[in-house]
Amino acid sequence: MGKIAINSAPFSVLVIKPDLIFKQKGHQVLGAVLKKGFDFGNRKVVHKTLDIEQAKLFYPFDEVWGKKIGGKLKSAYNELSLSCIELFNTENDVELGKIVIGWVWRYITSGPITAVPVYNKERNEWVINQLKDTVGDTDPSEANEKTLRALFCPGESLLLANKSQRAIENGIHCSASISDALREAEALGFTSH
Repeated sequence: MGKIAINSAPFSVLVIKPDLIFKQKGHQVLGAVLKKGFDFGNRKVVHKTLDIEQAKLFYPFDEVWGKKIGGKLKSAYNELSLSCIELFNTENDVELGKIVIGWVWRYITSGPITAVPVYNKERNEWVINQLKDTVGDTDPSEANEKTLRALFCPGESLLLANKSQRAIENGIHCSASISDALREAEALGFTSH
């Protein structure tokens, strides 16, 4: 697959994850993003299935994130009266974070994705926060009802994912920062011009 060009203006990366692709919701998500006033620059999208190495480039493990997410997993399991020691042989937050990132890599490589660079009308860095607000909370059960995750991932929750020992199937990814967008674009094979 050839690389697609991205504009030099600030952008976010939007990825429609395998669960929504399997449900044939990709075009609906893209249409909803366009209706919210965003555009795709050159309007080319990437359709591909990531291998594990691409997934690791797209979602790299970071110990700070790992400690944070591992601590959240441990707290959630404690609330469910489940033992991380019994289930995972550790209570170390970073080690638990490594387990979670493994779930994320398995999820993002479980099938095809659709990815596209997204720009706002102003072509400025606010695209990151604007798209995050449009996509909604990482946990669809906590997302505002008008956000894409609330609309396209009803019934999914972090609690359900934790109980099932898997990544949250929240259907849509958007970049958290400009630097993340650049790294993600590279991992997906986007190029700048």
